[in-house]
Amino acid sequence: MRLFILFCLIFQMPIVRAEGQSHLAWAEPARDSLQVIQTLKLTPSGRKALELGMAYWKISSIDELSRVVKFGPVSKTDAVLTRQYHPETGTESRSREVTVLLKSTQSLLDGVLDLAHELTHATTNPSWDPYDPTLTVGRYIYALLESPGGEVDAVSFECQVASELESQFQISTKRCDRYFKAVSETDPGAVDRSRIQKDFYRVGRWATFVKGKLKDETKLFPFLSGLTPELYSATGRAPYPAALVQEYEELNRIACRNAATRQAQARGLASAGSSRPANENQFMETRCREAFSRSSARTE
Repeated sequence: MRLFILFCLIFQMPIVRAEGQSHLAWAEPARDSLQVIQTLKLTPSGRKALELGMAYWKISSIDELSRVVKFGPVSKTDAVLTRQYHPETGTESRSREVTVLLKSTQSLLDGVLDLAHELTHATTNPSWDPYDPTLTVGRYIYALLESPGGEVDAVSFECQVASELESQFQISTKRCDRYFKAVSETDPGAVDRSRIQKDFYRVGRWATFVKGKLKDETKLFPFLSGLTPELYSATGRAPYPAALVQEYEELNRIACRNAATRQAQARGLASAGSSRPANENQFMETRCREAFSRSSARTE
């Protein structure tokens, strides 16, 4: 017998301002995800990212990526983590199914840059575990922003692709202008990663809220400031640290609900002589007490 628990993880694309494009074809909506893939393939960095995608999804051609790159209401990377618990041995195995969604109503150019961004998330396994007993809100924010495949990497890479598009096709992408170290008027040059990193921590009026949630972990984020935000979560409608605080609390609630369900099932199996899942008590003790009390308060 196996117990299955699903957990959805969403990487949200930052909203970076984009103005109208100078060439009509780039400004028109993409026909389908295959057109976006084929266009990204025209840039050296984009092709490398697509080849990484081929290896990650174990497919034989770049065009086959259209099976896992689809259109949706917003651009994001969806990952479904499946936990399989084996009660006879007390062991657990996991699998991760990843799909990239691109906003269907945007221009071809923005779709290409979004695909570059989302492939950075999709092809890098997360450095955090939703069921880690030691995961905190500060560690979660740091992982989502700073770790390999996180938001700083993703914006840096989409801007690298933007630079190549501007050089190859003499177009102006606009949305990465803030992050180019200009070499000349016609050469956008290298991407300024440090400026991207600092911009993620400009939280404006959300500063008190974020610092109140982080408490002692505020010291992990030296760039956190009350300056006017530049980058927002696509669905959170807030600067990334504020949106990720809310996302962490929701993640915690779902993880604790799943863990409680599995713990109850495991007790029944234990009475029949099967092993109980390891580390579950520690997770419930360190992560779930506050989550359950907050949930109870909402229902009273």
